[in-house]
Amino acid sequence: MVPGLLVDEQKEIRINICADILQNIENDPNVLTRDESGFFQYDPESKRQSMRWKSHSSPRQKKTQHIKSKFKAIMIFSFFDFRGIVHVDWVPESQTVDQVYYKEVLTDLRERVRRRKRRRRRRRRRRRKRRRKRRRRRRRRRPEM
Repeated sequence: MVPGLLVDEQKEIRINICADILQNIENDPNVLTRDESGFFQYDPESKRQSMRWKSHSSPRQKKTQHIKSKFKAIMIFSFFDFRGIVHVDWVPESQTVDQVYYKEVLTDLRERVRRRKRRRRRRRRRRRKRRRKRRRRRRRRRPEM
């Protein structure tokens, strides 16, 4: 949230910070960003589930109000870069997001990023290896003149 009234000095500081961020992104596009989303989940009964057998003479069934316990609040942290989603963390129900929990999320994220980098390195090595093999085969196939 940006406060409505900024002093000229504060505006200049923000402009400089934004310029630095843009320059860093141009130098290294591997920037991670985070989104925090909250959802409310409610599982209502279907029309079929709420139907009850009754005779013509029995009184009409009254529907009760929805019980609060059926509502669930779900929070999701998603981290992504320019390639797509890197890590998603579903916050367990009744979990308070404090510094300890958030540190665990960031630790998991760091491990995920490291695994991703290792995977990319392996893929690059395999591609290089395949290219070298293809080049060797082509050289062998060419007739010498």
